[in-house]
Amino acid sequence: MAHQLNLLDLPLPVLEHVLGFLAAEEEPLAFASALLACTRLRQAGEEVPLTKLLLDVTMKHLVAKEAGLADQLLAFLARKVKVWRQVLLASEPEEDLCTLLLSLAPPAGCTGVQELELEFIGSAVLMPKELSALTTLKSLRIDQDAEDGDVMPAVGFSHLSLVPGLQDLRISAVVSGQFPPATFNSLQRLTNLVLDVQQLTPLAEPEPAPRLSAEHFNACTALRRLWLRGIDVLLSERQALTAWRQLEYFSLFPANNPWEPAGFWQALPHLPALVNVQIGDATEEPVQMLHDHLPGWSRLESLALHYYPEPTLPQLPTCLTELRLLYSDTIQVAPVAPTLRSLQFCYCLALNVWPHSMTAMSQLTALEIFKCHLGVLPAPVASLPALLKLAVYSSRLAVLPQQMGCLGSLQEEPLAFASALLACTRLRQAGEAVPLTKLLIRAAIKLTEAKQAGLAGQLLAFLARKAKVWRRVLLDLLEPEEDLCPLLRSLAPPAGGTGLQELALFFVHSAVWIPKELSAFTALKALRIDQDAMDDVAPAVGFSHLSLVPRLENLAIEAAVSGQFPPAALNSLQRLTNLVLNLQQQQALTAWQQLERFALFPANNPWEPAGFWQALPHLTALIDVTIGDATEQPVQMLHDHLPGWSRLESLALNHYSEPTLPQLPTSLTEHRLWSADVMQVAAVAPTLRSLQFGACVALNVWPHSMTAMSQLTLLEISDCPLGVLPPPVAALPALVKLEIASTRLAVLPQQLACVGSLCRLVLDGNELESVPAVLAGGAASRLEHLDLSGNYSLSITAEGLQILRSLTALTYLGLRGMGSVVPLDLVDGRMRLRCQVKI
Repeated sequence: MAHQLNLLDLPLPVLEHVLGFLAAEEEPLAFASALLACTRLRQAGEEVPLTKLLLDVTMKHLVAKEAGLADQLLAFLARKVKVWRQVLLASEPEEDLCTLLLSLAPPAGCTGVQELELEFIGSAVLMPKELSALTTLKSLRIDQDAEDGDVMPAVGFSHLSLVPGLQDLRISAVVSGQFPPATFNSLQRLTNLVLDVQQLTPLAEPEPAPRLSAEHFNACTALRRLWLRGIDVLLSERQALTAWRQLEYFSLFPANNPWEPAGFWQALPHLPALVNVQIGDATEEPVQMLHDHLPGWSRLESLALHYYPEPTLPQLPTCLTELRLLYSDTIQVAPVAPTLRSLQFCYCLALNVWPHSMTAMSQLTALEIFKCHLGVLPAPVASLPALLKLAVYSSRLAVLPQQMGCLGSLQEEPLAFASALLACTRLRQAGEAVPLTKLLIRAAIKLTEAKQAGLAGQLLAFLARKAKVWRRVLLDLLEPEEDLCPLLRSLAPPAGGTGLQELALFFVHSAVWIPKELSAFTALKALRIDQDAMDDVAPAVGFSHLSLVPRLENLAIEAAVSGQFPPAALNSLQRLTNLVLNLQQQQALTAWQQLERFALFPANNPWEPAGFWQALPHLTALIDVTIGDATEQPVQMLHDHLPGWSRLESLALNHYSEPTLPQLPTSLTEHRLWSADVMQVAAVAPTLRSLQFGACVALNVWPHSMTAMSQLTLLEISDCPLGVLPPPVAALPALVKLEIASTRLAVLPQQLACVGSLCRLVLDGNELESVPAVLAGGAASRLEHLDLSGNYSLSITAEGLQILRSLTALTYLGLRGMGSVVPLDLVDGRMRLRCQVKI
C-alpha cells in the first residue's frame, strides 16, 4: 500500500513552497489552517504574504492548548493581522472567541481585518463586546449550525452597534425574541443586510417571530440590498419610502402567514432604485400590490414569486428581463413579455396554457421548467427562436418535437438535463431525433437505474446507435470494473463511422482503471482521466493500455499513482501535442524534439538531479516554458542560457529564488512571475507584450528602462504591496490592459501615459477613495472595462459620477464589494443601457 505523506512530515522549505504557491488562490490556507498550531507551519506562515485566513478554531486552538502553544498561536495571529483582510473563525464561543478577536485587533496605524466570518457549530451564537476591537471591519457574516436548544436571544445582537463601520452584515442563526432597535441604529454605512432567522421544532406555544419596524431602519438609509427570512416587517408606506430610498434588491420570506398588515408593499413600486424583487409568499397584500402596480412598474428588471395564488399574472412591465415562478400550484397561464431574457417555472403543477404570443419573445435566451406536468413540449416553447439554454427537468417529457426553433442556437450542452433520463424508453425516442454531438452521462447513477428497471441492454443499444454522431462524452464511474467496459464497447464507432474524438473518464471513490477496450476508439484525439478519491491508488503500469490509442493528441491525467510508468505507455503516442500530468510520481520524457510547450510542477523538493533542464534551451521547437518551482537546477539553467535562448517566447516562473532575473532574451514576448518572495527588481525586455507579477512581496525596484517597452500592451500586478504606482509603470505608453489588484493602491497618478490606449482597467481590492481623476475629460476614450470592486473606502461623489459618465466606450463597470453607496444614476436609465454594472 502506498505511503500517505502528512504535511507535517515535509521540511520547512517545502511548507514555504506549498503555502506560497497557494497564496494567490481564493482560499490559500483551507488545508494549512488545520496545522496552524504546529510550530514549523507557523514559521512557514511568517514568510508568506497571505491576505485571507480560514481558521477552524474548534480543533486548532484546542490542539495548540494541548501542546502548550496557545499563547504562541495567538501571538502569531496578532503579528499576521497587519496583512490579513479576510478571516473565518469556527469556534466554541464561550472559551475561544473573545481571546481570538482580541488577538486579531489591528495595531495602531494598520488597516487590519476587513471581512470576518463567524461559524458557530453546535452552540448558540455569541456576539461579544470584543468585536469593537476590530475597528476596520466592514463585512461580518455569522453562520450557525445549531442543534436543538441552541437559541440566541435577539437582544444579544446589540453589540453589533460597536462596529459602526460595517457595510455588509449577514446573519443565519436560530433567534428568539425581538431585535433591539439599537442593534442597527449605529450602522449608518450598512449597504447589504441579510437576516436568515431559522426555526427550531415548534413549541406548544411558539413565541412571535422577530419583527423589524421603522425604528430598526431609521439609521440604515444607505441600504442597497435587503434579504430577510423568518422575519415580519412592520413599516408603513411612508416609512418605507423614507428608509429604503436607496434600495435596489428586496427579498422577503416572512415568518407568519397570512401576512400581517403592512403598508410597505404599496411603497415598493415607488422606490426609485429598486430593480430586483423576490417575494417568498405572494399572497394577500403583495398580490394586491402586483395587481395595482406591476404593469406600470417601469424600473423592475427581475421578479421572483413563490406560492403565487392566482391562475394568471397581471400584465408584465416592459422593462422586465427575468421572471421566476416557484411553487405556484394554481398558476395556469405562462406569462409573456417581449423583453424577457430568462424565464423559470418550478413546481407549477397546474401550468397548462402556453400562449402562442410566446413565439415573439425574441430576446428569451434561458428557459427552465422543473417539476411541471408537461408530457409534451408545448409548441410555443419549441418555436422559441433564440434560446441558448433549455432545461426541462422531471416534467414527464415523453418526446421532443421534430421541429424545434431553438436547436440551432442551443449551446454546447443543450440536453444535459435529458441525460438524467436516458434509461427511459420515451426519452430515448426523443434522443434519436436530436442531432447531439456531446453527451454528459453520469453512468454511476444512470446505468444503475437502467439495470434496476431491466433496461440496461436497451440503454447500451441506444448509446451504440448515437455513437455515430456523438463526438464528446463524459463518463462518471462509480463501479468502473462493472460499468466501464460495457459502456466503452457500446460507444465504439461502427465500421466506417468517425466515432468519439474526445473522452473524459471520472472515477468516483475508486482507483483509475484503463481497460483494453479503449483500442476500439480509433478516432480518439483527446483523453482526460480524473479521480475523485486520492486514497485509491492505481499502479502506474496499468496505464500501458494508453498505447492502444495511437492517434491521441491531447492527454491529461490527474490521479493517485504508485510505481513507475512503463515506457510503452507513451511510446506509441507519436501524435501527442499536449501532455498534462498531475501525479504522485513521474519520470521525465526522453523524446521532446517536437515539444513546443513545457510545464512542470514537480513532485519532489529539492529537485532531484535531472539533466533535462540543460537540454531545454536546445530544443528547436520549444517556445513556451512554465517552471512550477524555479530553484536549484532550473535556476542554474536560466543563468546559463536565458539571455541567449533565441526561440523562447513565453516564460512563467513560480517561486523564483533570487532577487533578480538574468537578462531576458530578445525573442521573449510574455513573462509571468508568481510567488517570488525574494524578487526585488522588475524584469525588462523591449520585446515584451505581456508582463504579470503575482505575490512578489519584495518587489520594489522598477527600472526607468521600463518606459522604453513600447510593445507592452498587458500588465498585471496582484498581491504586491505597492502603495503607489511606480513612475516607470505610469509612464508605459502602449498599455491596452492594466490590472493592479490587491496592491494597497490608494490613488492612480494624474500622469498616466497609457490612459488614451487603455481598453481594460482593473483596480479591485485596493484602497482607492474616489474614482481616478485621470480618467476624466474624455482622456480614457477607449476604456471598455473598468473594475473598482473591493475598494471599501471608495465613495462615488458627484465628481466621480461625472467621470464615469464621460467614459463613452464603457461596456462593463464593476462596483462589487464597495463600502459606500453607489449613486442611483449608475444603475438606471442611460448608464445601465450603455454598460453592464456589477454591484
